[in-house]
Amino acid sequence: MFQPTLGSLPELNLNIVKLWIPLVLLFVTMLMSSLLALMYVSVPTLIVIRNLTTLCVAILEYFFLSNKIDGFSTASLLGMLLGAMLYSKHDLTFSIRGYALLGVNIVGTSSYQIYMKKLIRLPIFENMGSIGMSYYNNLISLPVLVICAGTMGEFSNFDLKKILQIQLIGLILFSGIIGFSLSVSAFALNKLISATSMMVANNANKFSLIILSEIFVQSTLDVSASIGAISVLLLGCLYSQAAKPLSTKLLIIIIIIFTTGSAVLEYGNININMMHIV
Repeated sequence: MFQPTLGSLPELNLNIVKLWIPLVLLFVTMLMSSLLALMYVSVPTLIVIRNLTTLCVAILEYFFLSNKIDGFSTASLLGMLLGAMLYSKHDLTFSIRGYALLGVNIVGTSSYQIYMKKLIRLPIFENMGSIGMSYYNNLISLPVLVICAGTMGEFSNFDLKKILQIQLIGLILFSGIIGFSLSVSAFALNKLISATSMMVANNANKFSLIILSEIFVQSTLDVSASIGAISVLLLGCLYSQAAKPLSTKLLIIIIIIFTTGSAVLEYGNININMMHIV
C-alpha cells in the first residue's frame, strides 16, 4: 500500500550527492529569495510574480522537456497572470532590491521545477518514492542551510534556553510535521503532473487561502481584488481541464466576465476621481 510513497532508497553516495546538490541549491535559493523579498515588497506583489514564474516554467518546459503547450493552456496562464495583477493592483509595491530578489526567485523556482522533473526521470531515481526524495532533499539541504545561517549571522541570536521551552519545541515539531507533509506531497505530485501544472496548483492554492480567509476570517478585499482572485482559481481549474471540449467555452465566458467587470470597475473609478477633482 505504501510502496509508491516509500519506494526504493538508493544508497547515499557521492554520485547521488552530485546529482542532488543542484536541486538543493535551487531549493535554498527559491526559499531565501522569497523570504528576503517580503522585507521589501508586499504579499500581493509576490503573488503576481509567482504567476509570472508559471509562464517561465511553461517556456522552459517546452525547450528542456519537450512538453508542448497549446493555445488554450497559454490563454489560461495569461488569464491567471492578469487576474493576479487585478487582485493586487491597489497594493503593488516597488523596490529595486525587492524586485531584484524576485528576479532571483523567478530563476530559482523555474530552474528548480525543471531540474526536479529531469532528476526524477533518471533511472537511478525512477523507483524512489516521495518520502525517499524528501529525505535526500532535506538531508543534503541541512549543511547548505547551516552555512547560509552562519553567513547571515543567524547564530548570533541563538538562545538555547528559549529553544528548550516545551511550547516552542512543540511548535517546532508541529512545523516540522507540516513541512514534511508538504515536501512528500510535492514530490509525489511532481511525478504525476508537468512542472507547469505543479506551478498552477501552487498558485491556485494561494488564492484558495485568500478566498477562505475572506469567508471565514475577515473580509478585506474590494470588488476588483475579489474578481481577480476568483478568476485565478477558475482559470487554474480550466487549465487542468484543457483537453475537454467544454473548457474552451468556459474560458471564453470567464474572459468576457473578467474583461467586462474590469472595464466597469475602472470606469467607475475614473468617474469617482473626476468628481473629486471637480
